[in-house]
Amino acid sequence: MLSRPFRRIFAARKLEAKCLKLEVKSLMFKIRSIMKRYILAIAAALTMTLSASAMSYNEAQTEAQYLTDKMAAELALTGYEYEQAYRINLDYLLSVGTRADLYTRTWELRNQALRALLSPAQWSRYIAASYFYRPLAWANGAFVHNIYVKYPRHLARADAPRKPAPVVKQHKRMEPMHHKTNIGSRNHSARR
Repeated sequence: MLSRPFRRIFAARKLEAKCLKLEVKSLMFKIRSIMKRYILAIAAALTMTLSASAMSYNEAQTEAQYLTDKMAAELALTGYEYEQAYRINLDYLLSVGTRADLYTRTWELRNQALRALLSPAQWSRYIAASYFYRPLAWANGAFVHNIYVKYPRHLARADAPRKPAPVVKQHKRMEPMHHKTNIGSRNHSARR
């Protein structure tokens, strides 16, 4: 059996421990609520940043068409080259969502595809024009379309007729010419 002074000390220590536990619980609750606020603030900031920087599909279509129109004029693209360049530009613009995406693998793939599409003379004019080669830049927290350095927006008349954007559709795989095909009544298998 403990003596009275020890009992009092023991009871006082128990009381201190309970108070300390309550203080720790209260402190942990405050820390949790502060952390929740920080996490929500960070999530909101990221959401606003990503939504502000990512391009909508309609905006990407418009920008890809404008860029491809200027490429067609300067590089003398054929109809087929125009359609392919439009697809390549649209894919690139849709793949860019943040500043970090500007000159990554998708940009390299865009340039590889355009190099395969264009003739050597067109390719050298393409890479000499930085507004074609690097169509996007980042300034003041937003994307900048470099094509507007050469062709300012105010010079593009809103009422001017524009070519409609090419219809992007999946093409069927073409058969080699040595297979028998019937187009009308002609048999193309005889041509070799």
